[in-house]
Amino acid sequence: MVNNTLRNQIDLIDKASVHSKNILREGAYIIGDPCYLLRSDKFWKELMTSCSFWTDHIEGIHTIKDHGGKDHSCALFYTGGDGGFEDLEGTFEYGVDSGSLGAFPITFEIPPCDLTIIHGMRWCNQVYFENPFYVGRKNDLISFGDVFIQVYDR
Repeated sequence: MVNNTLRNQIDLIDKASVHSKNILREGAYIIGDPCYLLRSDKFWKELMTSCSFWTDHIEGIHTIKDHGGKDHSCALFYTGGDGGFEDLEGTFEYGVDSGSLGAFPITFEIPPCDLTIIHGMRWCNQVYFENPFYVGRKNDLISFGDVFIQVYDR
């Protein structure tokens, strides 16, 4: 159940989405901690030095090259720490070890790795968005379309 404070934050996010440039295209996305998706140490280190999310601490949509070198629009946000973060429906807990969550298109090519449960929590959630969707943050609430995840306030 969503309390009134969270409902107000969701309403603010919904109103902001009408005027925001933080819109990703429709399609299938993986939502989760990018360190699990980008498992190769070499690939992870290259990404951390090439993306303004990590170099300048700018949240939102970024263009990121996948393992094959193709550009993709992805959304990245800080969680305020590591741990398990549930969506507001209480149906999914995101395991976080990099202090961040992101949304990556399903077409994002990743290094070969084992995509199973990590630390007892599922590391990602695959979501299909039928329409372009807003990504954003209001206080301790991150929105990937209609997926709302409560995190630590910055």
